[in-house]
Amino acid sequence: GYQFPTTLPSATTEIDNPNEGYTGTLPTEFGLLGDVTYFDITSNEIEGSLPTQLGQLVKLQTTFDCGSNKLNSTIPTQFGYLTGMEKSFSLSETQVSGPIPTEFGSLSMMSSRFHVYSTRLSTLCTQLGSLKEMKKNFYAYASSLSGTLPTELGALTKMTANLDVSGNFITSVPTELGRWQDINVNFKLHSNQLCSSLPTEVQALSSSVTSGWQVKTSNNLLGLPCTWPNVPTALASDTTSISYNGMALTGTVPTELGLLTDVTAIDLSENQLSSALPTQIGSLTRVTALDFSSNQLSLALPTELGSLVDLSVSFDLTANELSSTIPTQLGGAVKLASSFQLASNKLSQGLPTQLGQLEKFKGTFAVESNSLCGFVPSEVQALSYSVTAGWTVASGNSFGTPCCQVTSGFNCLPVVGLDTSTTTSLALSTGEYTATVPTQVGLLTEVTALDVGFNSLTGPLPTQLGAMTKLSAQAVFSSNQLSSSVPTELGMLT
Repeated sequence: GYQFPTTLPSATTEIDNPNEGYTGTLPTEFGLLGDVTYFDITSNEIEGSLPTQLGQLVKLQTTFDCGSNKLNSTIPTQFGYLTGMEKSFSLSETQVSGPIPTEFGSLSMMSSRFHVYSTRLSTLCTQLGSLKEMKKNFYAYASSLSGTLPTELGALTKMTANLDVSGNFITSVPTELGRWQDINVNFKLHSNQLCSSLPTEVQALSSSVTSGWQVKTSNNLLGLPCTWPNVPTALASDTTSISYNGMALTGTVPTELGLLTDVTAIDLSENQLSSALPTQIGSLTRVTALDFSSNQLSLALPTELGSLVDLSVSFDLTANELSSTIPTQLGGAVKLASSFQLASNKLSQGLPTQLGQLEKFKGTFAVESNSLCGFVPSEVQALSYSVTAGWTVASGNSFGTPCCQVTSGFNCLPVVGLDTSTTTSLALSTGEYTATVPTQVGLLTEVTALDVGFNSLTGPLPTQLGAMTKLSAQAVFSSNQLSSSVPTELGMLT
C-alpha cells in the first residue's frame, strides 16, 4: 500500500479513492481543500484518528464516506460543520467510538444513507432528531449503542425504509417512533436488550411494514420487567438458554433461575456477579453447559451441583473468588466430556477422588491457581491420559504438601495420598511432626506397623484407627502431647 499525498491542487473538487490500498493516516491538509464536494476513501487500510480539519470541507453535499478502514478515534465535533450534506455520510465498519456528537443535529439536510454501523459508537445523540429530511437508510447496527433510543428520533416522520439498529445493547424503544407512519420496509431492532413491552404505537407500524419487520428476535427480555444491571428474574418458564455474557451485570445470581427447569445452557460469564452461587442451580437438571467464569462469586460451591447429571459440554467457574473445597458430588457429572474449569479461585484442600468418575472426559481440565494441597488422587490423575485440550492441575497449587501444613503451618504426618493398597508400615518417629493425627490414616488398612512416637502430635487419636485391623502390637503413640482417652475403636486391633 501507499499513503495519501499531503498536497493536492487547491482546486480539487473530488477525493474519490475507494479500494485503492492506501495505508497510513488521513492528512490534516485535506481540510484545506475547501472546494471538495465529494469525499470517498472507503475500503482502504487507513488508520488512526479522523482529522478535525475535515470539518472544514463545508461544500460537501453528496458523499462523505470513510467506511471500511481502520480508523479508531472518536468523531470530531467539527463534523457538525458539514451542514450541506444531503446524503451518504458513512463511518461504517471502522473502530470509531464514543457518542455521536451533539453537533450532528446541524446536518439537517440529510435525506438518506446515514451509516454508522459496525463501529464502537456508544450513543445516538438526541440532536439526530433534527435530521427531519431523512427518508431511508439509517443504519447503526452491530455497534455498542446502549440505553434507550432517543425520543427525538420520532421527528423523522419522512422515513419510508431501512431503519436498522440491531445488534446493540439498546434497552427500550420510545413511543415516539410510532409516528413513522410511512415506513414500509425494514424496521430492525432485533438482537438488543429490549425489555418491558414494545409501545403499542410502535407495534402498530408492523402492519404497514411489508418486509423486514424484526423486533422480537433475540430480545429475550421483551415483555418482562427491566432489571438491568441485575440478572433477570422473570424469564419465561419455557426458557431453554440463558446467555448474558459480558454485559456488566452486578448483584447476585438470583435463586429464581432454579425455576427454569427447561434450561439446557447458562452463560453468565464476564460480569461482576458476587456472593454465593445459589443452591437452586442444582434444580436445572437438564443443563449441559454452565459458565459463570470471570465474575466475583465467592464462598463455597453448593453440593447441589452434583444434581446436574446432564452436564456434558462444560462446567466453568474460572476466575472467581470461590473458597472452601471442591464438592465430591461433582463426580456425579459422569457425562461431562469437554470442559471442567475451576482455575484461579481460592479453593482449598484436595481434589476429591470422585472426580475420577468423569470417565468420558477428554477436553480441558483446569484447576490451577488455587490453594489445593495433598496429593492428586490416582483416580483423577488417570483422566489426564485421555485429556487432549489441556491438563493444568499442579501450577499455582500446593500438591505434594499435606493440607494441614498448608492451612495451619503445622508439619503434619504425611499420610494423605499414600497408596492404600501398598503401604504396609509407617515409621514416623522423627520428632518433627505436629498438629493432630489425620483421620485419613484409617484408610491405610494394609499397615501392620505404625510408629509416630516422639513427636509433638496433639489432640485426640482419631476413631478411624480402628479400621487398621492388620496392626499388630506395634502401634506406638508415646512421647507426644495427645489428649483425651484412647478411642474404644482401637480395641478392635488384635
